Amino acid sequence: MTPAELSRILANDAERVARTLLPNGKKASGEWKAGNVEGDTGQSLGVVLNGDKAGVWKDFSTGEGGDLIDLFMAVNRVTLAEAIQQAKDYLGVRDDRYRVSTTKPKREYKRPERPASVKKPKPESPVRDYLRGRGLTDATLDAFRIAEDGRNIVFPFLRDDELVFLKWLGVDRPDGKKKIRASADCEPCLFGWQAVPPDARTITIVEGECFPGSAEIMTPSGWVALSDYQTGKVAQYRNGQMEFVSPLARIQKPFSGHLVRYESRGYVSETTPGHRMVSIDHKGNTYKHAASEGPRNAQNLIPRVGVLNGPGLGLSKAQIAVCLAVSADASIDARKQSYAGGAARNLAPSHRYARFGFKKDRKVDRLRSVLRESGIEFSDNAIANGYHSICFSIPEWVPGRELPWSWIEQASQEEREFIIAELEKWDGNGVAGRNQSEFSSKLKANADWVQALAHTTGRVSTIMHRRNDFGEWYKVSILHGKQTTSWQRLKGKDEAVPYEGDVFCVQVPSGMLMVRQEGKVTITGNCDAMSAWQAGYPALSVPFGGGAGDKQRWIEYEYDRLQRFDEIYLAMDNDTAGQEGVAEIVKRLGRERCRIVRLPSKDWNDCLTGMIPEADIAACYAHAESMDPEKLVSVDAFAPGLHRLLENPMENSGLALPWDKTEQQIRFRGSETTIWTGWNGHGKSQLLGFIAVSSIIKSGASFCVASMEMKPEINLLRMVRQAAGIGAPSHAYADRILDAMRGRLWIYDQLGSADLNDMLAAFRYAARRYGVKHFIVDSLAKLGLGEEDYDGQKRAINAITGFAHEMDVHVHLVAHPRKGMDENRPPNKMDVRGGASLTDMADNVVTVWRNKPKERETERMEQDPTVKPEHQDEGDVRMIVSKQRGGTAWEGTIALWFDRASFQYLGRESHRAQPMVAFSAQEAA
Repeated sequence: MTPAELSRILANDAERVARTLLPNGKKASGEWKAGNVEGDTGQSLGVVLNGDKAGVWKDFSTGEGGDLIDLFMAVNRVTLAEAIQQAKDYLGVRDDRYRVSTTKPKREYKRPERPASVKKPKPESPVRDYLRGRGLTDATLDAFRIAEDGRNIVFPFLRDDELVFLKWLGVDRPDGKKKIRASADCEPCLFGWQAVPPDARTITIVEGECFPGSAEIMTPSGWVALSDYQTGKVAQYRNGQMEFVSPLARIQKPFSGHLVRYESRGYVSETTPGHRMVSIDHKGNTYKHAASEGPRNAQNLIPRVGVLNGPGLGLSKAQIAVCLAVSADASIDARKQSYAGGAARNLAPSHRYARFGFKKDRKVDRLRSVLRESGIEFSDNAIANGYHSICFSIPEWVPGRELPWSWIEQASQEEREFIIAELEKWDGNGVAGRNQSEFSSKLKANADWVQALAHTTGRVSTIMHRRNDFGEWYKVSILHGKQTTSWQRLKGKDEAVPYEGDVFCVQVPSGMLMVRQEGKVTITGNCDAMSAWQAGYPALSVPFGGGAGDKQRWIEYEYDRLQRFDEIYLAMDNDTAGQEGVAEIVKRLGRERCRIVRLPSKDWNDCLTGMIPEADIAACYAHAESMDPEKLVSVDAFAPGLHRLLENPMENSGLALPWDKTEQQIRFRGSETTIWTGWNGHGKSQLLGFIAVSSIIKSGASFCVASMEMKPEINLLRMVRQAAGIGAPSHAYADRILDAMRGRLWIYDQLGSADLNDMLAAFRYAARRYGVKHFIVDSLAKLGLGEEDYDGQKRAINAITGFAHEMDVHVHLVAHPRKGMDENRPPNKMDVRGGASLTDMADNVVTVWRNKPKERETERMEQDPTVKPEHQDEGDVRMIVSKQRGGTAWEGTIALWFDRASFQYLGRESHRAQPMVAFSAQEAA
């Protein structure tokens, strides 16, 4: 119950509540009068006892007031959560967690340790500067207990002051992309509980935009595609500087629509329309804007480089030069130890030996010089055809042919400049008349390395693939005076690229990230809960962004804590994923208290940085859309659903049966009810269980089973055998199967007669909290209804189908046929107990019938080999669909073969039982 619901119940007996809380007061003029909330006598405080305002109170001497829940808080000096519990105790309201249990204990999460490097932001740190630049005040940062870890913002996710998990967001965002990292194996949690006032009765839930997975980010170990990136440091940009930071989060979410593409000869950017790009105005200030909007002025520029000043390589310049020389021109021989090392057969094969053959005197002189400065002994000989040979044993500090990515992170600014200049002396050259140099290598890894070095040393570069009669190689063109790209030079501003699939990003503290697309490097740009709080609206931020399903799995863990709020405002992004998230949250938290806020800008931070007037934001809240169902709706409201059905017809949606041959015959969709019937002992519950376990393990479907006719352990034993494909799986293998079903299979723990309202309340809870999509009721006869109680059966099927429509789930209802009929023939839909009152309301009717004639014939043939077979080509079981309202509307018979050892149902006689979950030899024992 929400506080408002409790308060309405309390208001029905406002006088008794007032007397209990303020026993020294007196009744006067329809109010209960007291001196103050301490309970003194007097007239300052009045509680309305009757009428529409019953339960409303105010202390005119202090200005305090509210409803009766507020009175509990004020009188007893407790928090809102404590007042709610006190009111429930007063009313005798019980928090029923229902009889829903999972197949195994809920996954255990660990609490993260706070690293020693995570500290409160310094007064002038990069983290505090970045957040101030986003319009956030120091008071906001303190309220949310924001910390820093180097150039990473650290967001602590807290509940009741206990740290649940941490997120790191780097302040640097080359190309405007977020880089985010979160502590592993931690429980999903909303961000911002620590800043929500304890008496808040409303809350705003906000969403924390993106690249296709082929876009690459720079890491200390090289360029990594966003679709492959999981964790680790990435390069971020801030105020012209680059550094590697741990991201606050990794973002992956579905996107269906058009990407925005910009390109020129040396530049490419392809992102979702709302992605935050970074531009530089005429004053040199950086700002962000949506990709679809473009810059404020076409004269503005896009930053593409930064300067990374690392701690240093620990090598002298001469040693660095030796490393570059070996990478560029050495033949590395593992068979020699030194120029005077003795016979090759006596040497360790791991020892490296460098051989150089030069014609150019400048290279010979340069190599001699840096070897002497580095203290390396070498051989130096003139050889045939004008070549000069220099050979030496390679020291351990020389990486080899491939340039080391660790240098990209570690090299100081001075060392980077030296490397850029030194490259020209080996695999590079200057371009006459231009402030440009080129680097060439047959190794793509080295070309990638040099490009990364250039872009972290303040220079734009481009990689070109070259090929001729002598082979192929890669050339890196480095422009020494270029750091930006002009918007005026870009094409494709209005080009829309169709895209269907996941998009990716990482969130870094600076909000600006270095990204490479199609070999072109640029800088691009990303905290809503804090912005909303600063504007005066308590807010919590979802941990996984928009989208449905697992993206909103935090609901399971925050469900109880959110019960304290009368109204939940949803201010999610206005994209497909955002709207999917809204739909999922509304369905599971209750449409009666959810409101949709349409902000005047893309998100809360844009409202803050864009200086949106308070009155405009207040108007958005005042006009927040209610999600209450309406009885009369314009056809326009159904247009999106119609289009979805045109694109994905009903016959292609819903849960398919586990046999290939039934793919297009029948499916089980949301908002539907299926009646399963069949003679006692013909396996309707067993077949339904097989469909459930197959769908859970193979399709990731979620089921809640109310099997009032069988103990949960017995039901689970049968399902485990079906999943194993064998009659007696080991304990270890059974545990592996239960692991595969954890969080997907739930049990309504009731044996014998069940109360329909109690069961549906538990189902509703499971649908909202755990996202369960399929519910099995086995059977109608166990819902306390008499065989001839047709009115009760009609009310039951009405309630069950209503629940299916309300929660957009599928209910599988087992209903027995009338007794005293011939089991040699399958019962039809009119044979179901309750008859038309049940089957008319259901969307599908399925009969399960064992082929009794075949079974008896098989027995006779075993005893008498001369018996002529008539039924042996038929299936062991018939699944007869006698009604299907949606999809293909197909009706007919599906023949199945039964494996008695495993209880599996097979689609063809030639098929054999198969394990649904992989197992080891030890588990099979």
